[in-house]
Amino acid sequence: MEIKKERQGRATKLTLVVDGEEVSHLWVIDYEMRIGSAVMRMGGIAGVWTEEKHRLKGYASKVLNASIDFMKEEGYDVSLLFGIPNFYHRFGYATVLPRYTAYLDMRNIPSSPSRFKTIPYKERFKKAVLEIYEENNKKRTGTIVRSMEKWEGFTHGNSWSSKALPFVILEGEEVVAYFVIDSEEPIVIELGYKKPDKEIFSALLSQIRLVAEERNNPVFSFSLPPDFLFTEFCQRYDLRLNIEFPENRDGMGRIINIITFLYKLQEVFRSRIGYNQREGILIIETEIGEVPFDIKGDTILFIPFLPPFSWKLKIPQAKLMQLAMGYRSIDELLLDEDVSLQGEEALPILRNLFPKQFPFFWPADRF
Repeated sequence: MEIKKERQGRATKLTLVVDGEEVSHLWVIDYEMRIGSAVMRMGGIAGVWTEEKHRLKGYASKVLNASIDFMKEEGYDVSLLFGIPNFYHRFGYATVLPRYTAYLDMRNIPSSPSRFKTIPYKERFKKAVLEIYEENNKKRTGTIVRSMEKWEGFTHGNSWSSKALPFVILEGEEVVAYFVIDSEEPIVIELGYKKPDKEIFSALLSQIRLVAEERNNPVFSFSLPPDFLFTEFCQRYDLRLNIEFPENRDGMGRIINIITFLYKLQEVFRSRIGYNQREGILIIETEIGEVPFDIKGDTILFIPFLPPFSWKLKIPQAKLMQLAMGYRSIDELLLDEDVSLQGEEALPILRNLFPKQFPFFWPADRF
């Protein structure tokens, strides 16, 4: 029994071989993912598969454990996957991504003349679309960093079996917005805009309304985070927003290296900490390691050794991942038996460091 590793571009295939037969495999895909403005090296787990005749023998578990060891060796900070219910939590993964779906009756959208032109997306618009994406998502937790070299475009729709239909909105020859519609479902899976502008937002909605009329689907859904400005703009048109918090399934994450993970969050912490009258050492302890921070006034500093501490947050790495992603709050996590805080005066500090957020992963990036 052995694990075979095969690199293919930005992905590595891990295969379990038993008596010369390949019985189970998965892929680890190399990504960069944001938590606030911090960029984490993220291993995306995809294509987990076991041959039918070899299922229920623990082979998938062996490959998953091997993938975690592989990501540790390769220097990943975190890992993410989109999982089936009640399986991946056994490997330290916890749900970190809610599902947001906004619904609009497109018949409520007014029709008005526009100076903009809408055409299908072409490769020549790639740079402009990436610049808009980066500006819209540069501090949004959960989003993937896209680059000209690695981003392959809109390769699929809301599911792997459907296609993405991307469009750009032009002012003259300049791309001022873009949107992507699923080829089968009445859903917008992504959109972006160069600047907050009522005319641009109205043009986006007007074009989507035309698609709705062509398909005879008056109600369209949008995969958008609630705090996205375009989402707020749509409130004037009787928007309905649904938020789901899956249990042990769907978008799940875990920490691979606690030291690099918290070190990379240091600048984010500095922007959030505010001013504290108390000074001391805060230790964040997990089952995969512990990291101290020196807190003085409005500064916070990562320390590469373990001094005597003033406060200690003891928390499983999976729940720390939920906390860092803003999926759960520190107050709610402290209700759990396996989460504890020594030094209650550190609670306001932790609230500042780990605010509740709207973590989001655009469907076009799902793997």
